Amino acid sequence: MSKRLEIADFWDDYIHQWIKGDAHLENWIGLQSLDLQDKLRRWKKAYSGKGVGAVDQTALPDPFYGDIRGEIHHIQFVFLGLNPGIAYPGLQSREGVWTNRVRTSGFSRCYDRIPWKDPDWIRLHGKESKYWVCLRNFAERLYGKTIRKENILNLELFPWHSPRISGKLEVDSDVVKTFVFDPLAEVSTDFIFAFGRPWWDVCKMLGFEVESHYGDGQAPFPGPSSKGWNVVICTHVQLRARLVINWQPGNGNPPAGERLKTFKSILAQSAYHSMLSQ
Repeated sequence: MSKRLEIADFWDDYIHQWIKGDAHLENWIGLQSLDLQDKLRRWKKAYSGKGVGAVDQTALPDPFYGDIRGEIHHIQFVFLGLNPGIAYPGLQSREGVWTNRVRTSGFSRCYDRIPWKDPDWIRLHGKESKYWVCLRNFAERLYGKTIRKENILNLELFPWHSPRISGKLEVDSDVVKTFVFDPLAEVSTDFIFAFGRPWWDVCKMLGFEVESHYGDGQAPFPGPSSKGWNVVICTHVQLRARLVINWQPGNGNPPAGERLKTFKSILAQSAYHSMLSQ
């Protein structure tokens, strides 16, 4: 069975049970294979933030967004985040607006549950999500064309909500392989963009090969940069795409402004390197 379909089916079932209630979810998990139960247990223990960083178990888990099944929409932009961030009860509680949309269509086939020009998000906040505006601007300026929300695929390192990441996020490599990189191996794209230092730690554990590393005393950036900024381009035999990991202390957003020009130069050099190696 396709890994994309396997993961989509798993999360459809998981979240269907979550919507029904914690007891239903726990009973369902108990019926899964011991290997899967163990991975879920270790995944939930991979982060244990407290205070403003505490995990919100009352909110809809959000492991991915987009047509991971590859049924309808052409994927143009693939990115990896750390976790879904703060949850809003009006949207993501068991009776929230977005959760009700998931209840109707199924999680993997619901494409109206992110703050991308969403009227219910705007009604609640008065404006679009700053983070998603940054992502949209980044994708459209990078590719030079309009990107619709249905044309993106996003997966998270940790699928449960918290207002912020306030402690170590250390997900075991076999968990990430199963839930992130196995399905991504079936996605046809040139680059996958990962935002956040923990992705670098995961990729080292999974044996990714470094093609280039800018920042932290490595190669100098081919243009404007900023303190603490790192860009690492990695390859792996399992993936068709190059993985581009981007991080900067205190800033989880993709590069913008002058740094975006530098970032595009780095990608152009990687594409040229790829062409020579063929």
